[in-house]
Amino acid sequence: SGGLGKFFRRISTAAFYNKMKRGYRRIMYRGTLGKKIYSLSRGLKNSIKRKIVPITLFDNMGYTYMGPYDGHDIKVMEKAFRRAKNSTQSVVLHIITKKGKGYTYAENDTTGYWHGVTPFNIEDGTPKKTHPGFISWSHYYADLLKIRMQAKENTFLIVPATGKGSGLEECFEAFPSRCMDVGIAEEHAFTLAGSLAINGFHPIVSIYSTFLQRAYDELSHDCARLNANMTVLIDRAGFVGKNGDTHQGIYDAAFLRSIPNTILAMPATKAIGRGLLDSSLEEKLKGVFCIRYSRELLDINELDTDFDENILAGRFLPLDSRKSDNLVLVVGTLGRKFAHLIEEKGFDAHVEDPVILHPLSMERIAEIAKAYKRIFIYDPYSTEQGFASEIALALFQAGYSGALKWRAIANEFVVQDSLDNQLKRFSLRPSDAIEDLQAFLS
Repeated sequence: SGGLGKFFRRISTAAFYNKMKRGYRRIMYRGTLGKKIYSLSRGLKNSIKRKIVPITLFDNMGYTYMGPYDGHDIKVMEKAFRRAKNSTQSVVLHIITKKGKGYTYAENDTTGYWHGVTPFNIEDGTPKKTHPGFISWSHYYADLLKIRMQAKENTFLIVPATGKGSGLEECFEAFPSRCMDVGIAEEHAFTLAGSLAINGFHPIVSIYSTFLQRAYDELSHDCARLNANMTVLIDRAGFVGKNGDTHQGIYDAAFLRSIPNTILAMPATKAIGRGLLDSSLEEKLKGVFCIRYSRELLDINELDTDFDENILAGRFLPLDSRKSDNLVLVVGTLGRKFAHLIEEKGFDAHVEDPVILHPLSMERIAEIAKAYKRIFIYDPYSTEQGFASEIALALFQAGYSGALKWRAIANEFVVQDSLDNQLKRFSLRPSDAIEDLQAFLS
């Protein structure tokens, strides 16, 4: 703002000046004439100030602008905060910092890798924890997208500043004209997707679960209301451990089921994950096809199987051939671990994976209502208002009169912690749920 401007701003934020200013106002406000004189003098002062000191956007909004300051200079910052404290108005401090200051690898980062990191070796910046033989759901879908976008030229990928976090850099490099990062503008991402969908494209929006809620209105009005065919990849669904209180991806299943023309699915294996993506891109189900997946890792050497397209018709995927009066419905990768525990302990229960969480096939629900006396639901990835509530309502509508119990996340805000501690807090580890199931079946 120039040397003269800085000089006058230093005066205007000085303790003595502000003390005199407050005293002058207090004295002049004792009478009507004094108020008029104060108003005239203040207007004259502001008029002179505007001639000498450059006026910023913040001044026009009623703030005092101060800066810019070197945010890494502690003495400068302390002095600036003391001056801000003296001001009679709200203050905007303009502070310039360098992300990663003091650590070469972070300072030189141009990809966003050091935006948030796991434990690493200080000497060379390499991560301490590696997972050879495993791949995250994010990177698995990123690899699939690169192949599918090559084959389907009408696809268009949109991310709201989450491309790096979801491992999509190679897609952006391979298809620069069909990939767009709209920044932290989730609402725009879905309005753009809706407009592309009605103009011959098949949009793919990759977004974190916790950020999806920002675009509820646009997804409903600009996409689902138009019955637009599009794919939504909901990354980091379920608990996300120490990723932060606001990043827990546990609410999307609850609010998505309230929107017509949406499909919500959650794969437990690579084969199912691939089949769901292909079904969405081939538009085998019409509407907004949402696929949610967690931060868990997948075994690269996992045996591949064919995708059972009966899933798309709402036919839950049976995980065993047991005949029983008891049914257990399991969701996601942890659901498969729960199913293995049921098998190991020899419980009298048939286990199925719904895969498609919304909408439910009322034909299948009617069959279940007639066939089973006890039904247990295990969904460690969403709140009780998600899949658990949807299937409970559907069973009620189908006239189910048997026993029903579920294990899902309580409808609460969840603080950051280790993933295991979060699951433990809500008794959602497979070992916790198996005790509930045993008591339920006895």
